[in-house]
Amino acid sequence: FKGPLVRYMAVAPKDLKVTIEAFGTVTPTETLEVTMQVPGRVTELSKNLVSGGFIEEGELLLRVDARDYELAVEKARAEVAKTTYELSKAEEERALAIKEWEIMASRSKMKMERPSEDSLVFHGPQLNLAKANLASAEAKLAEAELNLSRTWVVAPFNARVLSESLSLGQYVTVGKTLATLYSTEAAEVVLPVLDSEMKWLGRFGATHAAADGPPVLLTSTSNDTIKWSGRIVRTEGMIDEKDRTVNLVAEVKKPYEAGKSPLVVGSFVKGEILGKS
Repeated sequence: FKGPLVRYMAVAPKDLKVTIEAFGTVTPTETLEVTMQVPGRVTELSKNLVSGGFIEEGELLLRVDARDYELAVEKARAEVAKTTYELSKAEEERALAIKEWEIMASRSKMKMERPSEDSLVFHGPQLNLAKANLASAEAKLAEAELNLSRTWVVAPFNARVLSESLSLGQYVTVGKTLATLYSTEAAEVVLPVLDSEMKWLGRFGATHAAADGPPVLLTSTSNDTIKWSGRIVRTEGMIDEKDRTVNLVAEVKKPYEAGKSPLVVGSFVKGEILGKS
């Protein structure tokens, strides 16, 4: 009796890369609310400070009327000059008072006890008052100069304008949000993956350290030919108790780089996270 015929083939082990898919929404890495620290009427506005506009780092966003603040600086400088003179005068009067006392003490037949340096005889209170007045005037000058420097606002990083409510001639108050910017240096996408899938992410699955973050390929859900390369940089602080997922944070550098499709904030994308073999 002959057994049934069978087919066979030689097999060899092969490394396969595990890819984990997840979906998420693009968010900015940094957001800035533009406010003023001093009140005033807007005299200058950046032409780029409009919704959707792009702002360069160091670009002037707005300026308010600085004339009152410039006058305050001049007034404070004059007060510093005045109190500096008064201190010099007080020091001279003190030196003269000490010299007169020493002459009188040298001519006296009786031993005279030397007054303390802060005594009224040596003009101590007058000198201390002059010093205090100068310190106060210098503090007021520093405050006036600080307020003057706050009459304009510059962008601290390359950004895009999310919203704004400004116009030339508008009077702005302290603390009111005038515009909202977000950084264009990088964008983030939160990608929820099952806790059980973390084992496929190599060292990052155990350490959650940025240095061990695996690469990720993001694809637009509205046009699958548009893709962006990024990397997982961290996880969020907890595992979801309901669906046992971990939120991985993917970062894409230069999402608005010229010559490439922009990774616009609010876009819904698919993430393919490259795991270990």
